Amino acid sequence: MAASRNLPIGFEASVAGGIPILRVIHESTAGDRLRAVHGILNGTANYILTQMESRAIEFDQALQEAQAAGYAEADPSLDIDGFDARDKLCILARMAFGGRLKVSDIPTYGIRQVRAIDIHSAHRLDSTIRLVGSAEQTEAGLEVSVRPWLVGCRSMLAKVEGVNNAVFLLGDKIGMQMFYGRGAGGDATGAAVVSDLIEIARDLAAGQLSAKKVSGFLDSHDVGICPKPRPVSWYLRLTVKDQRGIVARVAEVIAHRDINIDSLEQEPHLPKERLSFVITVEPVSEPIIQRAVGAINAFEFMLEPVLLLRVE
Repeated sequence: MAASRNLPIGFEASVAGGIPILRVIHESTAGDRLRAVHGILNGTANYILTQMESRAIEFDQALQEAQAAGYAEADPSLDIDGFDARDKLCILARMAFGGRLKVSDIPTYGIRQVRAIDIHSAHRLDSTIRLVGSAEQTEAGLEVSVRPWLVGCRSMLAKVEGVNNAVFLLGDKIGMQMFYGRGAGGDATGAAVVSDLIEIARDLAAGQLSAKKVSGFLDSHDVGICPKPRPVSWYLRLTVKDQRGIVARVAEVIAHRDINIDSLEQEPHLPKERLSFVITVEPVSEPIIQRAVGAINAFEFMLEPVLLLRVE
């Protein structure tokens, strides 16, 4: 609509709050070819996860505190189910790769299932959990998703805490670059909105007001989605009602799909009617691990769906 009237539109605040990442992609990396963009794009989800980590509290308590602090809405679904991060990733991917991408093409999983036991298990693996949006251009197409990742404690993603966001860009010439800052809260978002208004006002005063051609939105091709993402390692947490043969039946499902188990740990001292154990597997493509998870979820001893985390 703005383009049809030759008018500018500012939407810097739509992604990553106070981080000027859209200007960076639109202007500063115009002379390079971007290969990947990923990061922590939702401050509310990151606040919840880091509160669970630092204070050893459960998800529900961390969510309530985020709502009391004004970081989460009364209905937090957009934040905790990954939809807000998905929408932001869609904008980033369109601009980074110059093609049309629909949000419905982005597999999206939130943090609603993450429990304190997962934070504890992650620590035993020298890792922590972050909700990450990722888009990578490959020869087979775009690999894109929003999901919780298990990331090493010494990684840059693990260092992003509270309501902060971080966006990583990978380009042929610039290499890997990280942009970090507040991603939730009125001050950061307000500053980004005002910067757009000032830019439009300057163009208006100079008599140069016109629509901007933003890569990925006007006269763009459709982005091809990679049908078989590259193999990665996975973390599976199962919550079961104890009975004989559970591990053997789960291992059989995994082996039937030619997936190799890397480790298996059971949390001790839990009540028999609700046991949890964690399996990590060697690299395998997502469609294959999802089929295994679907078969495991069908077992009568499963008390809730498997929590599946990508391991980085």
